[in-house]
Amino acid sequence: MPENEKGLDFPIQGHEKCPKCGGKNRIGQTKIAELKKEGLLEENMFPKGPTWAIPLFDQTKPIRVSPLSIINPQIPILSVYWDVCANPDCLTVYVTGVDFIMQEVKLQQAPVGLPGKPGQFGPLPPGFGRG
Repeated sequence: MPENEKGLDFPIQGHEKCPKCGGKNRIGQTKIAELKKEGLLEENMFPKGPTWAIPLFDQTKPIRVSPLSIINPQIPILSVYWDVCANPDCLTVYVTGVDFIMQEVKLQQAPVGLPGKPGQFGPLPPGFGRG
């Protein structure tokens, strides 16, 4: 497995065919292609097949923002690309690849209330917006 001083080198190539029976037909890949052909999926969706995207951070703690990413903070994401063998006697789930990225987090702006419209975004402070 490719490693360096920091750990693993990504992306990591997985199986191109079923590791159990050697079958090359995949259920996920086939279904995704059908949905794209029917226009139910955009062509750029699922380019590497079915994907598990796993955020690698503690969701009970605030995201740490480095000074370089104050405007666009990022979280680590491990992407596992997988599929299922289409051989009905096999149906093995196997990994076709693994990748690691830092995904930008879109921060939502807090809504801004309009003076004179109480209750639109919560109560107004006493005396605010009243003639």
